[in-house]
Amino acid sequence: MNEAIKPKETSYGYGERSQAKMAAKYRDRANNHWARRIAFCQELVREHVPLSKTKAPADTVLADIGCSVGTFAIEFAKLGYRAYGVDFDPVAIRWAQQLAAEEKVSPTFMQMDVADWGARDLPKIDIAICFDIFEHLHDDELGALLQGLRRQLAPGGRVVFSTTPTQFSYMYSGGSRKLAVVRALVYPLTWLGPRSFPRAFRAFAAVMDALLLLLRGKDHRELIKQEKHCNPLTRERLEDIFRRAGYRFDHVETLDLHPLPGRHAAALRKHAICHSHIVGVAGPA
Repeated sequence: MNEAIKPKETSYGYGERSQAKMAAKYRDRANNHWARRIAFCQELVREHVPLSKTKAPADTVLADIGCSVGTFAIEFAKLGYRAYGVDFDPVAIRWAQQLAAEEKVSPTFMQMDVADWGARDLPKIDIAICFDIFEHLHDDELGALLQGLRRQLAPGGRVVFSTTPTQFSYMYSGGSRKLAVVRALVYPLTWLGPRSFPRAFRAFAAVMDALLLLLRGKDHRELIKQEKHCNPLTRERLEDIFRRAGYRFDHVETLDLHPLPGRHAAALRKHAICHSHIVGVAGPA
């Protein structure tokens, strides 16, 4: 395979600098968007996971998948859950253990692939938290993760997920002057109806890709194959991957947890295709 277009490894570690930044964000969560992110995850569990209404937290096994510095394992441990965190990156696990000690809770953190969960004789998972990991995995990797995770779920178990950025975020989300120009060009399309706007917007994206092909020889999806967020998704693509992995949905929606910048943001936000997040709860079909 040509090294220039080789997809990134699923299991590569982000390293000390990246995980230290994540730890700093967690420690300062009261002053940034992480507090809202944590609260929203807890709301999804409370409102859309059936067993959360019938099973006590102390009897509920919750696994933070791709846990990084352990945010959700730590926060749910504070609520009394039997919390675990798994990640490929040993640096992430070290930070997670340190932050848990600071917060005076004791979730279990492991450097491992969740597909190996059963081989380690761990209890079946009641709630798997997959926040901000899907966009790091290519479609085949994501499908394999979901299939492996489904085999580790307890009866009534659920996957609670959020993924960002979405597939077309690169065209409108950011503070650069170039993106401000793109938002201004897209803005007149926002007056179209809910059926017509997504078609027009996708056509605009196709024109952008054509320009990238002319200027750089690759479209946007090819250019980001090895980037951190190598697979921004649409709701339709994500639903398809879940269903092919053997799941059904209790809840799925698009929304904005990160406000769009610029004076055209309100008009764009009216359309689901311009939302920053896809979130939901799913269980085995």
